[in-house]
Amino acid sequence: MERAFFVGIFAAFLIGHGPCAFAQTGGRGPATQNSVNTLNVTNIRNTTDDQALPKLELGLGASGVFINDYPGSNQQHYVWLPIPYLVYRGNFLRADQNGDMRGVFLQNAEIDIDASASGSVPVNSNLDQAREGMPNLDWMGEVGPRLLVHIYRSSKYSLEASVPVRWVFSTDLTRIDDRGFDFNPEIYLRRRAWFDPHGTVLAYYGALWGTSQLTRYFYEVSPQYATADRPVYSAVPGYMYDYVGFEYHHTSSPTSPLIMFVGVSESFLAGAANRLSPLMLSIENQEVIAGFIYDFYRSKEKAPPNQEFE
Repeated sequence: MERAFFVGIFAAFLIGHGPCAFAQTGGRGPATQNSVNTLNVTNIRNTTDDQALPKLELGLGASGVFINDYPGSNQQHYVWLPIPYLVYRGNFLRADQNGDMRGVFLQNAEIDIDASASGSVPVNSNLDQAREGMPNLDWMGEVGPRLLVHIYRSSKYSLEASVPVRWVFSTDLTRIDDRGFDFNPEIYLRRRAWFDPHGTVLAYYGALWGTSQLTRYFYEVSPQYATADRPVYSAVPGYMYDYVGFEYHHTSSPTSPLIMFVGVSESFLAGAANRLSPLMLSIENQEVIAGFIYDFYRSKEKAPPNQEFE
């Protein structure tokens, strides 16, 4: 199976998926804030046994995302991001189908153990009515180990379960703050698109739990920020939300350098541990993402041909 190292725009502030990018920064799930996971939609390759992919690819594109300000927010906004695109198919570093930039420590036919990272964009609290007057939500990222179980693979289908535990941090680009840990199991099914020989359809389901540092960051209301409509609230650790989503990816081909992607997802917060927080005003959040990448350079040197559907 090919290894790929993929650097997208979030690599600039991560250590060199998913909390600001609300659920789907992909693994499909958070990062934990408002999910802008442009990484996850550009690295699915459909290959035949006799087709070797370039070892190095370079490209440039853009994506637009319509998202909630944070999990449980009742306000949404658009985010537009450029997408620098770099793929290097090596032996250790890769970007998997979820958009995670990761290094593989142990791999066999059924199980991978790896480390992965993802990240997302900030939120200006003065533009969100529920958080007005409170501190902004900074850039956020997460990194940690993951167990990836390959449940089923064929030339057309791939079914996998992902079980990551990640350290979450936020940064205003002058300092880094600890935001605890999250646990984000998910399962996803990929299928070669029946209507597009260079397309892939992805369906996924996941859930998120957070430690007290993380849930306080989103849902705590300290006395100095309390108002008549926003009473004091002490957030507790635990279940944050679950989510379901669908994506379609059209990958580049030997005759076309264009990569396109579109996706929708829905998150459900009715059973959240902090459902009573005055900052949780919506029990369902939606996300829509679309974009393109122009793959303008492919090296003549080839990576070993892939024998499996990624």
